[in-house]
Amino acid sequence: DHIEPILDGNDWVLDQNIDDSEAYNFNIYPYNDCISLFMYDYEGEDGTACAVSFYMRLDGTEWNEELEELPPRYEEYKAALANK
Repeated sequence: DHIEPILDGNDWVLDQNIDDSEAYNFNIYPYNDCISLFMYDYEGEDGTACAVSFYMRLDGTEWNEELEELPPRYEEYKAALANK
């Protein structure tokens, strides 16, 4: 019912190494057999910060453009599907 990351010591988000104590942040729980979106708050050693968003969907599945939040570069994703 969900996806859990397998960490091998070389797991990074931007320049931050992810360890076992943070792995739960990367569990993905799809709903309605559709999109799974979650955000991970990131803070760099230099004090910069951002939120990293993950969008998961089965390969080849399009988003409902009227009802769902679309990921960045979605048009590129659709173009790649059209070229398969």
